[in-house]
Amino acid sequence: MSRRADPARHASGDLAAYAAGAIPPGQAAAVAAHLRACPACRAELAGWRALAAGARALDREASVAMPPPDPATLRRAWAEIERRRACGWRPGRPAAARMLGLLLQLLRAQIRVVPRGVWPLSAAAVGAGLLLAAAVPRAGVAGTLLGLIVCAIGGVSVAFSCGPDAEPCPDLAHSLPVPPRLVLLSRLGLLFCFDTLLGLGGSAVVVSLHGASSLWTVSGLWFGPFLALGALSAVLAVVWGSVAAASGTLALWAVRLFGGPVVAALWRTNGPVLGCAAVLLMVAVAWRPRLA
Repeated sequence: MSRRADPARHASGDLAAYAAGAIPPGQAAAVAAHLRACPACRAELAGWRALAAGARALDREASVAMPPPDPATLRRAWAEIERRRACGWRPGRPAAARMLGLLLQLLRAQIRVVPRGVWPLSAAAVGAGLLLAAAVPRAGVAGTLLGLIVCAIGGVSVAFSCGPDAEPCPDLAHSLPVPPRLVLLSRLGLLFCFDTLLGLGGSAVVVSLHGASSLWTVSGLWFGPFLALGALSAVLAVVWGSVAAASGTLALWAVRLFGGPVVAALWRTNGPVLGCAAVLLMVAVAWRPRLA
């Protein structure tokens, strides 16, 4: 194209860039001079300008229909990425390793959710029970006394840790990607394991102090009822709350304490008691999502 206003030669190759303002100033001046003398190029330029205006209108509509994410959304997205990394998630990592990392992270979270007083008070109660058991001359009575204390702390600790009123923020808990049933199972597992370890340690002390036949003999006095009472406490907690769960489990515990030999004979680790504990646990887990 000539740099001078030459009507005999058209500027078609430069009109699109000229309409978009994307050519150097010197070349733009030459095109403008040509346009003043060339009606055909002016008509073609009008078409290019209409096309550019339509493209800009589409860009504006797209920006209104799909605005860029706000800073708060971006922060939440990055926080979720960091949370998954903390759970052990890595691209290409085996599924089993990711699940193990998620489980460990979930258990650590439940330690913070459980009321702080549960851990030291449970240990202190077992310690007090051992002091009483040491003063009892018979191994069977000492084991029964220890078993009653382990069952009581198991039921009460579950009551004040698993109800909806025990959640620090129920709306946030139900918005997390972890299912509520898995949260409840992990919390119950944590509490049951802690109290079971306390009970086994106390049973070992009773065996060493009184020369009982075996650790299983002493542990059998409380393990099954402990699981059943804890599962019942979980059901009452998720349905009616912590106070109702603690009251119900302590009432049943009092029935065992004052119920006489018939109730004492049923208060053992056996198939029916373990089956009852399993059924109650399934009821608590099944009911948990209803709180959402």
